[in-house]
Amino acid sequence: MQTYYTEHIELILIFGIIGFFAHRFASQKNFYNLPDVSTKSQTKLSFIHVVLGFFLYIAGSLGLPIILTPLLSSLFPAKNTAISWGYLFSMVSVFLLLCGFYLTILRRDFLKIWKNSLDSSFTKDALLGFITWFLAFPIVAIVEQLSDLFVYSLFGLKEYEQVAVLYLKTALNNPLQLLAALLLILVTAPLLEELLFRGLLQSWIKKHLGAKAAILLTSLGFALFHISATHGAGNVSLVLSLFTFSCFLGFIYERQQSLLSSVTLHSTFNTVTAIRILFFMDG
Repeated sequence: MQTYYTEHIELILIFGIIGFFAHRFASQKNFYNLPDVSTKSQTKLSFIHVVLGFFLYIAGSLGLPIILTPLLSSLFPAKNTAISWGYLFSMVSVFLLLCGFYLTILRRDFLKIWKNSLDSSFTKDALLGFITWFLAFPIVAIVEQLSDLFVYSLFGLKEYEQVAVLYLKTALNNPLQLLAALLLILVTAPLLEELLFRGLLQSWIKKHLGAKAAILLTSLGFALFHISATHGAGNVSLVLSLFTFSCFLGFIYERQQSLLSSVTLHSTFNTVTAIRILFFMDG
């Protein structure tokens, strides 16, 4: 038990030192200043638009795999491989459906969701999203370590794993299934989740409550959205760490007025997690 506490405290101190210097440097460069966005540049998103987006996502993620997986069984004899590719194609289809739907009903306003400022290029937006990972990761790691200590102290739970992590681990021994899992976790999921939470939900809340409240409320929704019954008490740590991470996602989206920034940050975070699982974890 003492070793468990010692390991977590050591990590908290290490990430604390790294985070302190990283955030001090960012503050000196005025990185945390949010732009003043004109009300004329805000989108015409309504509450119905947001609800429809999440409805289409949930309906598609539940219904399309049932249709696509049997069709892919002839291409992928292994059942788990067919399921993985069926789910991947389903999520890609949902993303394209959402883009087509909102492009049709919102037109130029949908483009504003993706890029609402001409002050920076897409390359700069992506680069700043990547750089933000170095600011977000130490803070998220500290919150995760503290949360794990809290959960262990109250419930005696030492280990738990997110659904996405378990999904990736089950695919490690099958190259085709692993490819589908990586494409889903590194590309499709960041695109879909950022469109839903930052592009739709955060943009709508910002119209009514302002940017800071929108970041916090969207982050809470994002964290709660990932709760799973399989995590048990681990959901406490999961919610707190994802809430913290989502605040950075919301911040960089508002700072750059570009969905590409938050997508890049999200994808980078998932990529680092995937690398740890593939190359640095036993079993």
